[in-house]
Amino acid sequence: MTTFELAETISEIWRDVLQVDHVGLHDHFYDLGGNPRLLDSMRRRLQATLQVEVTLVDLCRHPTVISLAQYFAGKEGLSSSLPESYERAQRQRQLIAYRYPLRMRFASTQP
Repeated sequence: MTTFELAETISEIWRDVLQVDHVGLHDHFYDLGGNPRLLDSMRRRLQATLQVEVTLVDLCRHPTVISLAQYFAGKEGLSSSLPESYERAQRQRQLIAYRYPLRMRFASTQP
C-alpha cells in the first residue's frame, strides 16, 4: 500500500471515529476533537483495517494523517527487507569465517 493509499484509509477512519466531515493531511488528532477514548477506538480500527500492530504510543508520536501514513509505509518497507538483511549478514559471517578461521574460533570461545 502506498503512502497516499494509507493516508486515504487513515483519513476515512479518522472521519468516522471523530465524526467530522473533513480531515486534512496535516490536521492534528486532538485539534479535531480527539481524546484518549477515541484514540484507543482509532487504534483498534487501524489494526483491524490495516492488519498491523498499532500502539497508543505510535499514535501519539504520529498525530497527523500524513505522519501516521508515512510511519506505516516505512514500517512495511522495513519488515519486507528484514529477511534480505539477515541473509546478507549470514553471508558476511560465512565470508569472515572463511577468511579468518582462527579469529572466528577464538571469538566464539570467549564468554
